[in-house]
Amino acid sequence: MLNLLQRVKADHALTYLLISHDLNVIEYVSDRVIVMYLGQVVETGPVTELTEHPRHPYTQALFASAPTMAPSQRLERPPITGDPPNPVNPPSGCRFRTRCAFAMPQCAEVSPPLLALGPQHTVACHLFTTN
Repeated sequence: MLNLLQRVKADHALTYLLISHDLNVIEYVSDRVIVMYLGQVVETGPVTELTEHPRHPYTQALFASAPTMAPSQRLERPPITGDPPNPVNPPSGCRFRTRCAFAMPQCAEVSPPLLALGPQHTVACHLFTTN
């Protein structure tokens, strides 16, 4: 099915909007990726940029949690701890802060803006804001 999607895309110069939690599918089919957490964009960019250099802690955790058969790459601890917050009543500020190892006081106060890290790479994280 994925090969068919790729062939039709190339033959007809199509653009797809693909929503998936399967990182292997995302890497295979996508040119650009938008990573969301609890309904908010946390990182965007070309698929190779995000897979090779994820910047947001949630994006890093997503790619770190991808299954692998290589024993040397297996994780001993999960990259994200705790339960996801209630999406009906999300946390204030950054929605990922309750599960983020890098959370700072300002993460609870203000939702981080989407900042440009490069011409096509953006991230919404206070680690990258300049104050």
